[in-house]
Amino acid sequence: MLVPERVEAIYLECLYRYGSTTRKIITVISPIDLHVLLHPERVYSHKDEIESMLNMLPDILGWGAPISEARRTCNGEVWTMNMDVVHMVLVLGVAIDRVWLSRPSDCTDVQVQIV
Repeated sequence: MLVPERVEAIYLECLYRYGSTTRKIITVISPIDLHVLLHPERVYSHKDEIESMLNMLPDILGWGAPISEARRTCNGEVWTMNMDVVHMVLVLGVAIDRVWLSRPSDCTDVQVQIV
C-alpha cells in the first residue's frame, strides 16, 4: 500500500547507520542532488513491499516522466503532495534496481523511469 508514513518508515529503517557491523553499503546518488547511504540487508528485507509501492505509481513512469508524476497513483489519485516522500520511495526503488532517475540536458525536470 502506498502510504506516506509507511514509505518514510521503511526509508528511515533502511538508512545506513555509522558504526553498523556491515561493510556493505548501497550508495544512491541521483539527479535530485541527493546522496544516500542505505543498508543493503535492510533494503532487501523490504524489497517486496517497495516493489508493491512502485507498482502503484502511474504507468507513464514506465516510459519515463517528470518526477512530479510520482505524486499520483496508477488510479490518478494524489497519494502525497510531499516531494520528500516521493524522493524516498524513488530512492528505495533505485536501491532495488527498479527506478532510474535522469536529468536530460534539454530538460530542467528530473525524469523517472520504473523498470
